[in-house]
Amino acid sequence: MYIKEIIIDGFKSYANRTVVPDFDPQFNAITGLNGSGKSNILDAICFVLGITKLDQVRVTSLQGLVYKKGQSGITKASVSIVFDNSDKDSAPMEYPSDKFPQITVTRQVVIGGKNKFLINGKTTKQNQVQTFFHSVQLNVNNPHFLIMQGRITKVLNMKPPEILGMLEEAAGTSLYEKQKSDAEKKMEKKNAKVLEIERMLAEDITPKLEKLRGDSQAYTKYKQQMNELQQLTRFCVAHKYTELEKLLAESSKKRTEIQDVIDSMKSDLREEKQTLVELREKEKDFDGRLLKSLRQELSALEKKLDGVSKTCVKENSVFKNKHEAFKKVESKNEQYSQQLLDFDKKIKDMELTVQEKQEGLQQVSEAVFVAKKQYDGSQISLQAANAGLDGGCSDNPEEEQQQRTIGEKIVDLKTKAEQAATSIKANKMEISAVKKELKSVKAQVSKAEKSDAKTKNEVEKYTSIVAELEEIINGIDYDHGSAQEMKSKLEGLESQWMSARDVAEKLGTQLTAFDFQFSSPSKDFDRSKVKGMVAKLITVNDNKSATALEVVAAGKLYHVVVDVVGTGKALLQKGKLQRRVTIIPLDKVRARTIDPQRIAAANSIAEKKGGTANVALSLVGYEDEVKRAMEHVFGTTLVCDSLETARSVTFDKQVRLRSVTLEGDSFDPQGTLSGGSRPNRGAVLVQLGKYREAQLQVSKLEEEMASLKAGIASMEGASKEYAKCSEKYELAKHELSLVLERAKSTPYAQLVSQQERLEKSLQDLAAGIETAENTRDASLKEASEMEESMKDIESARAKMVEKAQKSLDQSKANLKKAEQTLKKAQDNAETAALELKEL
Repeated sequence: MYIKEIIIDGFKSYANRTVVPDFDPQFNAITGLNGSGKSNILDAICFVLGITKLDQVRVTSLQGLVYKKGQSGITKASVSIVFDNSDKDSAPMEYPSDKFPQITVTRQVVIGGKNKFLINGKTTKQNQVQTFFHSVQLNVNNPHFLIMQGRITKVLNMKPPEILGMLEEAAGTSLYEKQKSDAEKKMEKKNAKVLEIERMLAEDITPKLEKLRGDSQAYTKYKQQMNELQQLTRFCVAHKYTELEKLLAESSKKRTEIQDVIDSMKSDLREEKQTLVELREKEKDFDGRLLKSLRQELSALEKKLDGVSKTCVKENSVFKNKHEAFKKVESKNEQYSQQLLDFDKKIKDMELTVQEKQEGLQQVSEAVFVAKKQYDGSQISLQAANAGLDGGCSDNPEEEQQQRTIGEKIVDLKTKAEQAATSIKANKMEISAVKKELKSVKAQVSKAEKSDAKTKNEVEKYTSIVAELEEIINGIDYDHGSAQEMKSKLEGLESQWMSARDVAEKLGTQLTAFDFQFSSPSKDFDRSKVKGMVAKLITVNDNKSATALEVVAAGKLYHVVVDVVGTGKALLQKGKLQRRVTIIPLDKVRARTIDPQRIAAANSIAEKKGGTANVALSLVGYEDEVKRAMEHVFGTTLVCDSLETARSVTFDKQVRLRSVTLEGDSFDPQGTLSGGSRPNRGAVLVQLGKYREAQLQVSKLEEEMASLKAGIASMEGASKEYAKCSEKYELAKHELSLVLERAKSTPYAQLVSQQERLEKSLQDLAAGIETAENTRDASLKEASEMEESMKDIESARAKMVEKAQKSLDQSKANLKKAEQTLKKAQDNAETAALELKEL
C-alpha cells in the first residue's frame, strides 16, 4: 500500500483546494522555492497519520493548522490521502484489496471545534485510525519516523540499542511490544479492579446482605400483623353497619315529620305570594299619582325656563346694542386717528411751506445785501469824490493811497455793522417766533404729561425689574463663559475619544487571538491572580526586534501566566475556557537564564563580526511580578542582527545557544536552521503595542471627560438658576426696549423732543444776537475813529461829487425797493409760521 494522491484544502498555506497526484510507489521528492509549501505537504501527511507532537509540524495547537488561523474567513482545514491498496500482500486485514482497491483517509479540523477522521467517507475514532496505520507498519509518532534536517548525523552516531529500536520500529515489531505492554497494563488494572470488588464484597456487600435478611424477617412478621388488623377492621365495619341501619329507621320517622312541616310552609308561601300581588297593584296606583305630580312640577319648571329665556334674550339684545356702540366708538377712534394723521401731514406740508418762505426770505435778504453793498459802494465813491481821492487829486501819491485805504476800511466797517444789525433784527424776530412756539409746546406738554403717566410708570417698572435681575445674576456663583468653555472642551474630547476608541476596536478585532476570556471559578475568586497572556504582559523596546521576539517566543506568546498552580487548575476546571490554553504558574515555572560568561563570549564574537548579539529577555519590558515567566520564555535565546553573526554565535563552543536574526531566521546548536517559510503572522507584538497605546489614550480621555462632566454637574444647579434668571432678564430687557420705543412714539415724547429742540434753538439765537451786537459796536466805534481822521482831507471836485451823488441816488432807490420786498417776504414768513403754530 502506498500514497497515490493527496488533497489539501484550507491547510496552512493552502487556502484553496489543491490536489497533489501521481506519487511513485518507490521514491518521491518534493522541490520548490522557499515559502512555496514543500514542508506543508509533509506536515499534511503527518496530520492525516495522526501525529500527536504538534511541534514537529511547527504549530502549538490544531487551530494553527487552519489557513491564517481562520482570520481570512477560512475556518476549516481538511487533508485527504488516497492510498493504493491493490497489493494483496501489504493490504490491511480489515480492508482486503479485492473489496477496497484504494483507501481514502481524511482528517478535518475546525476553528473552535473538534477534529475528526474519516476512512472512505465514514467517521472513525482516532485510535482506530492509528490501529489501521500500525497494521501496515506506519507509526507517525515513532521518533525515527521522520528524519528531519540536521538529524542524519545523530542517526549515524546511534548506539546499538538505539539502532535495534529503530529497526524494530521499521519492522513493525515494536507495535506489538507496545500492544503487549498496553495489555499488561490493562490486566493489572483489571486485577486491581477484581481485588477492589472482593474488598467491597467483604466490607460492604456482605454486611448489607445480613442486614437485608433481618429486614426480610421483620417484614414477614409485619405482614402477619397486617392480616390480623384487616380481620379486626372487617368486624368493626360490620358492627358499625348494624348501628347505621338502626339510625336509618329513626331518620325515616323524622323525615315524615319534616315533610309535614314543609307542606305547611308551602301553604304559607302561597298566601304570601297573594299578598305580594296585592301590594304590587297598590304600588302601580301610587306610581300613577306620583307621575302626575311630577308632570305638574315639570310644566311649572318649563314656564320658569321660558321666563328665564326671555330675560336672556333681552340681556343678549342689550349686550348687542352695547357691542355695536363699542364698535361705533372704535370707528370714531379710527376716524380721529386718521384725522390726526391728516393733521400731521398738513403740519409737514406747512413746515415745508415755512421752509420755502424762509428760503425766499433768505434770497430777498441776499438781494437787499447786494443792494446795500451797491449803495455802500456809491457812498464810498461819493465820499471819495468829496474827499478828492479820485486819481491825480493829491500831489503826494503815498498820502492819496493811505486816504483811499482808510476810506475803504470805513466803508467795510460800516457794512459789517449794518450786517450785524440786520442779523440782530432777524434773530430777534426768530426769537419772538420761537418763544411763541415754545409757549404753545409747553402748554401741550403739560396737558399730554397726564396721559403719558401710564407709559412712564411702565418704563420705571421694567427699568426696576431689569436692575433687580442684573443684581441677581451678578450674585449667582456661576461663570457662563467658563461653563461654555468646559462644554466645548467636552465635545472636543468626546470626538477624540470616539476616534481613539474606533482605532482601539479596529486593532482589537485584528488581535482576537490574544483575547483571553474566562469566568470566575468561584464567587470570591480574585481575578488579579490571572496575569494574562505573555504577549500582553510585555512591551517591545525596539520595533525592529519584534519579528525576532515572535520567533523566540513562538507559541508561548499565547500562554497564560497565573500566580500559583491552584489558580491554573481552577481556571482549567471551572473557568469555562473557550479554547485550549497552556498555563504558566509563577510558583512552579522553571526560570532559565544565560550565564554571564556565555553572554560575554557571544558579545565578543558579534563585535568581531561587526554585529550585535543581545539576550531576548533584555529586548522586552515587563513587570517584576512576572519576571520568572519572562525568563522562562525569553531567557535562553539570543537575538542577532544578521545571519553571519547568528551562525558564528550559535555554533561557537563557548556559546552553543539558539540564536534568532532580526528577520526571523533561527539557528539551533543541534545543527538545524529554520527560516524561509516562516508563518506570516506579521509584527503582532508591534500591533499589540499600538493597541495598548490606543487603550491608554482611551482611558486618559475617559478620565478627562469624567473630570469635565463632574465639573459641569457641580455647576448644574447654578447653571439652571443662571439660565432661568438670564431668560427673565432678556425678556425684561426686551419688554423695556418695546416700552421705550412706544414711549418715544407717544405725542408726549414728540412734544418733549420738540420743546428741547426749541429751547436749544432759543439759546443759539440769543448767543448769535450777543455776538452780532459786539461785532456791530466794535465796527461802528472803529469807523467813527477813522472818520475823525478823514476830516482834514481836501474836498473832492464838483464833477466827481455830482457823479457819485447820481450813483448814490440810484443805489438808494434800489435799496429802498429791495427793503420793501424784504419786508413783504418777512411778513409772509411770519404769517406761515403763525399758521403752523396754530395747527
